[in-house]
Amino acid sequence: MTFGEGQAERRRVPRIAFQVQAFLRQNGAHRIPIRVIDISTHGCRIELPSAQRLAPSAWLYLGRLAAQPSRVVWNRDTFAGLEFDTPLHEAVLDSLLKAETELAEPITAKLYDIALRSKSGAERAAPSPVAKELESLARDCASATLERLLNHKIEDQPAPPR
Repeated sequence: MTFGEGQAERRRVPRIAFQVQAFLRQNGAHRIPIRVIDISTHGCRIELPSAQRLAPSAWLYLGRLAAQPSRVVWNRDTFAGLEFDTPLHEAVLDSLLKAETELAEPITAKLYDIALRSKSGAERAAPSPVAKELESLARDCASATLERLLNHKIEDQPAPPR
């Protein structure tokens, strides 16, 4: 990820693009279906089914993991950032990533869509810390889209005739 002059990465560990369905539950509410966009051992960014305000804490239900108590760090439109109360062990994160790879759904178009919508949300939220999070999400998703398109194009090229 590239940062502008004077801008530093605030995260303790890098995030990894991760597209998977999950659930989020807040105190006194039912679980709602969400999409995890990216993840690290310390937290994740999520997409909600509709724009909504989240309470400061929530439980993330991700795959076969026990519910992860989390703190909502930021929330705007249909996107939010969560910080896990207890960081995931690296082996647990590796296991989640392997499972996601095996069950991968076509995500290039979804990443592009997220990039467009988060960029739009950042423009509406400017200037604010949430706008910076949404700008970062837009950059990350746009980069991942481009990387996937380039890798797909390279892998799909026929071998040159001999």
